Formats: sequence, C-alpha cells, structure tokens
Amino acid sequence: MLTKAGAGLGLIFSGLIADNFGILNSWFINAVILIMGISWFLFKNK
Repeated sequence: MLTKAGAGLGLIFSGLIADNFGILNSWFINAVILIMGISWFLFKNK
C-alpha cells in the first residue's frame, strides 16, 4: 500500500518538476521513473 502511494506521489512530483523545468519529454521521464519503481518493487519482493 505504501509502495503504491509512494509510486503515485513520485509520478506526480516528477511531473511537476518536469513542468517547472520545461522538459518536453516529461512523459518519457515519468515512464522511466515508473519502470524503475516497478523494478525496485519486484526486486524487493524476491
């Protein structure tokens, strides 16, 4: 539960940071962060 909430907050904050810095590929950055989060979650459960 906390991991899912943390991932959601991470995506929101990364999106805000991308908007603040005017990064055009913010969707790509969000995808990378999401993939990293999923990978961390899977490795943590092993």
